[in-house]
Amino acid sequence: MEAIYKKRHLVVKYIDVRNNLMNVHYYTGYLEILPTDKQELIDLAKNKINSVDFETYELFDDFPGGITWTGKLPGSTINNLYIGFDTNHWAMPEYSDRDCLAFLKRTVDKIEKYNEK
Repeated sequence: MEAIYKKRHLVVKYIDVRNNLMNVHYYTGYLEILPTDKQELIDLAKNKINSVDFETYELFDDFPGGITWTGKLPGSTINNLYIGFDTNHWAMPEYSDRDCLAFLKRTVDKIEKYNEK
């Protein structure tokens, strides 16, 4: 599932791994970091975590399990940076694609307010 929300590309992917060793399925979610975002967000997306303050991390507190992806999105035609999460964590409830899209949208709303400061 893909969406544009407040000019940002949002992506939710369903991951389904079935083989002799495991049977795992979960969702991942990614939101685009724009070149016009504050430098702290761009640094976070580039995995330059030493230059990122705690306030910036708090923007992503709706991500279940926290941030698990930073960088360019493989296979995407959009060449911008992304920050994402996955729902494959122990004792985590099952989330739907709609849940994941809601997490991303709430985070975009926080980013927009953060950028206005």
